[in-house]
Amino acid sequence: MRVGDGGLFPHRGAIPPSIRERPVRHSEPPQAPGQPPRASSDIESARWTGSAPVFPATNGIPYNHSREVSETMARFNGFMYVLVTISVLCMVLSWFTLSGTGGFCVSFVLLVCLASFLYCSYLVQWILVKDTGQEDMRAISDAIKEGAEGFLVTQYSTIFAISLVVAVILFFIYEFRPTPKGVVSVSTHTISILTAFSFILGALCSGLAGYVGVWTSVRVNIRVAAAAARHSYSDALRLSFRGGAVSSVLSASMCILGLSFLYVITHMILISWSSESIPPQQVAMLLSGYGFGASFVALFMQLGGGIYTKAADVGADMVGKIERDIPEDDPRNPAVIADLVGDNVGDCAGSMADVFESIAAEIIGTMILGGTLARDSGFTSIDGFVFFPLVIHALDLIISGYGIILVKSSNDKEDPLVSMKNSYGICMILAAISFTITTRLMLYTPLAPSAWWYYDLCGLVGVGCSYLLVVCHFQCFSFSFS
Repeated sequence: MRVGDGGLFPHRGAIPPSIRERPVRHSEPPQAPGQPPRASSDIESARWTGSAPVFPATNGIPYNHSREVSETMARFNGFMYVLVTISVLCMVLSWFTLSGTGGFCVSFVLLVCLASFLYCSYLVQWILVKDTGQEDMRAISDAIKEGAEGFLVTQYSTIFAISLVVAVILFFIYEFRPTPKGVVSVSTHTISILTAFSFILGALCSGLAGYVGVWTSVRVNIRVAAAAARHSYSDALRLSFRGGAVSSVLSASMCILGLSFLYVITHMILISWSSESIPPQQVAMLLSGYGFGASFVALFMQLGGGIYTKAADVGADMVGKIERDIPEDDPRNPAVIADLVGDNVGDCAGSMADVFESIAAEIIGTMILGGTLARDSGFTSIDGFVFFPLVIHALDLIISGYGIILVKSSNDKEDPLVSMKNSYGICMILAAISFTITTRLMLYTPLAPSAWWYYDLCGLVGVGCSYLLVVCHFQCFSFSFS
């Protein structure tokens, strides 16, 4: 692995003198004191000038923190402006397409998504202005960042090509598959086109969610390490937590935005502009391809990143520790950088794509069940049952955003888990209250006045079980209870 036009390592200051001067286990002549260590061809190609190394990652350009922050924020804000524009466009279309409870719910959800994008921009700005440590640290961090982004470009190129093939296959499957009577009142050709289009849209949004996860992690990691090196544990906690929060909030927001956009477009084409005029509760049944696409990308992201990092880890151990006598996770070993690249890709991109897929499948399934339940029960208004999961996840974004701000240590000696558990407890209480209010407003019907209370109890049981799961995890695996 190379960075720029030269080798990647070694970096004096990143490697202790005892390791730099350690002889390798080969029949080569002994090295003179102070000379760079021999290892792979990448290590041997590292350029040294006198007693100070030349860092190829910087290409000889002096590091300018302010310029890096401004350029990075410009790129990120450009992406946020695109999402904000789509949110506003979708909101305007919903005003002309939907009415009553449905129009209000979609407008509220899109406003929350818009606010979430601005909130993520604020968090990224807060992260990027933090110190990035010494030049040695930045050289290694830049190598990991370059490797992770290069890996994603290669992987996404393959996934995109396969996604197009799968979309065509889905189109022909639905084209020649008979439509079940009484389920969806549209033609087979319409279902085929919508399924293929929603599959591509779901795969695209899921891929973007994974890329944002890696994009954030490779930039926040060095800032967490720099804060820890300064013994600023409070900054290290907030940086690591908010770095993960950016990926999570963006993943959920993009999922909700994509589903809302797809629902509004489908409703506009098949109900407002079409002579077929299908019942509104059937629109959600036509969005299943969105979940297929999200699951498709999540599978590749998790497996691809996981296999890559395991192969790099084994290679680093075999070549570095066994053949060259280089300690584990030593930056002189290029395979260590590959291992860290795989960790970022598998754990960050894979996790974000998996979260995206889980939210998409949950929302679509609940919308279908809610619409079917309302139709079979003879309710006059079904919009509340259809849009209930969208509103609940929009409230999740609001409460989570508040909880993210609460996570901070009062001093450097406080256990970071204490702050996280306190924030989680507050968010759990707010979630229970908002869930109860939303259930009463959206799921109440005169035909069954007390039915909403049973739905609310189901949700409260889920909230309580999640809290018990966290408590049990700490009891079983925390050092505090060992």
